[in-house]
Amino acid sequence: MGNTDNKSKKAADACLDINATSILLGLSLVNKAKVHLKKPLKQAKLTLTQWLVLKIIYLKRADTPSSVSKSIDADPTTITRHLDNLEKRGLIVRQHGSEDRRVIQIKITDKGTKVAEDLYQSYTGIMHNIETYMTEKDLVIWRKVEKCVHEHINEISK
Repeated sequence: MGNTDNKSKKAADACLDINATSILLGLSLVNKAKVHLKKPLKQAKLTLTQWLVLKIIYLKRADTPSSVSKSIDADPTTITRHLDNLEKRGLIVRQHGSEDRRVIQIKITDKGTKVAEDLYQSYTGIMHNIETYMTEKDLVIWRKVEKCVHEHINEISK
């Protein structure tokens, strides 16, 4: 029985190492992405969260305040404040649904599309640049995390 306990402990330790590594890797990636996007965000006068909201709308991953909120796992009140700001700047418009006036549809404007595309170009290549700094072990873990995130986004976008 002692041998089985040792195998279980080793498996649990390995899982813990992978989880800890993936968390640290994720934090490192987020911080590097923030640094990479700092100047373009400042030029666009957007916060990182505002950019995420605009990007989700631009990519047509969400078209209502509640779906945006679910997409980035943020409080609806916070999302409303960001939508207010984006709307005041002419980057999005909110319209009542034609069938149900309680439903608010979000549309990106031409100006919002331009800002999103400009920022998206800045964003392109971040992962390639970051991946050049990763070890092979980190890349394997990153690919697993990336796959899980992609599956999660597809699931919540349904």
